[in-house]
Amino acid sequence: MTRRLLIFMLAFLTVPAQATWYQVQGQASTDQSDPHQAALKDAIAQAHFYAGIRAGNGARDQLLRQYKVLSEERQQGVLKLRVLVDLNDNVDNQCWQRQPIALYRFSWATPDQAISGLVGDPGQGIAAELARLLRARQSALMPVDSIGATLDQPQAHSKAVLQQLAETSGARYLLGGRLVRIADSRQDAPWYKPWQSDQHRISVAIDTWLIDSFSGHKLFQRRYLAEASEANGVNLDTQDPRFWLSPFGQALQRQLQQLVTDLEQALPCQASQWPIIAINENGLLLDAGLKAGIHPDDTFTLLHKRTMVTATGDRRQVLVPADTTLTVAWQSATQTLLKTPIAPEQANIQVGDFVVRADN
Repeated sequence: MTRRLLIFMLAFLTVPAQATWYQVQGQASTDQSDPHQAALKDAIAQAHFYAGIRAGNGARDQLLRQYKVLSEERQQGVLKLRVLVDLNDNVDNQCWQRQPIALYRFSWATPDQAISGLVGDPGQGIAAELARLLRARQSALMPVDSIGATLDQPQAHSKAVLQQLAETSGARYLLGGRLVRIADSRQDAPWYKPWQSDQHRISVAIDTWLIDSFSGHKLFQRRYLAEASEANGVNLDTQDPRFWLSPFGQALQRQLQQLVTDLEQALPCQASQWPIIAINENGLLLDAGLKAGIHPDDTFTLLHKRTMVTATGDRRQVLVPADTTLTVAWQSATQTLLKTPIAPEQANIQVGDFVVRADN
């Protein structure tokens, strides 16, 4: 059964500026133990669908502000509820689909920052351990196979350069960072405790940043501090598995575990709704492709973007779904061309309208 949805703002309701009301019809069999609750759940799920929020998204409950049942009808063993669902469009959505991420070697902030006793290429070993932790955790971010060279902060690169890095690595999200020496000092054992060894106090900060190569924006930046004391004269190599059993290795690993958790929290929601950026005789162009999670066998529903003036004179954006089903005609890593069953002008499709991925 084709379901229609109307989105509008009601003048008699107090509506926050960032909220959108979705008018949906939920239904459920009256044979169920609680058909009213089942129909209400169906209505809220429809509103989430048209907002581009999919099952498995950890923020779905945070999106729902309130709801209002407008009407109730029982017909041929089916309960139908017409419901207004208020969703917060500005909530910081978190998705848990697995997405590729490119990790880059952590370099010293300056050449003279290197710590005595920390041998080899510490930044390479740290990045490799971070990749191992991400894979072992079955994180939302899946590291690509190879560790890249040093990645500067996004302001050091143009958007074109960042996108080229994404094309090369096969990942939209790029994680870079640098190592900063905080302390590198020798602590002599007290003369009255000759049985103790002299200690080497090590303290290193890891500055990290997560970059979205599509927008060039920095999604996340944080400093992590690892410090410990080692026996004086011991050489530490982060690429040696035994390093991660040492006091400093364990302190560093705890910080990397925290970084993994923080990255998951910083991960932006993978969109299921996209604007149409161009229209021609070949179809509708989206500025998103394979790397945005669009697949060649996906189908889409068209959402007409319209403007409505409320009784109070406020202008509100309204998204009105159409019966038009769209399929993928052509695709690259960063763009998708959709074909329509009828000519775009006949379907009254305009640049700025949206498409939402249909559930297959």
